Amino acid sequence: MGEACQGRGTLQVHPCSACRGSGQVEKEELLSVTIPVGVEEGLALRIPGKGMPSAEVGGQAGDLFAVVRVTVPPGTQSGAMLRIIQKGLPAFGGVSRGDLYLRIGVHIPEQLTRRQRELYLKLRALDDKPGVA
Repeated sequence: MGEACQGRGTLQVHPCSACRGSGQVEKEELLSVTIPVGVEEGLALRIPGKGMPSAEVGGQAGDLFAVVRVTVPPGTQSGAMLRIIQKGLPAFGGVSRGDLYLRIGVHIPEQLTRRQRELYLKLRALDDKPGVA
């Protein structure tokens, strides 16, 4: 009986089709998260109460952890300027924000390890072959 009732001590004879007797329904939710100034790549931000619910019916939801990732479009060249609309400084005396402009700077290492050099040569060889995507 423990397996049928999942340790709760009661059975759902006629479970609803939405939750199948679990008392929980999965749904999507759009969250807006403020990322603090100076946050670095890979940092996990904790969002309290927005994680998975506890196994107990009516139990509280856990915390959601969002990992910060910075993305740059593929093929972006060093020196390129990216514009991020309405993510710049606040307008003077207003509530709107300006645009954020980012200049991309690619650092090319001066010294490569043996493994890095091998990988670079393999990558360059792929680029030299016609018809290879």
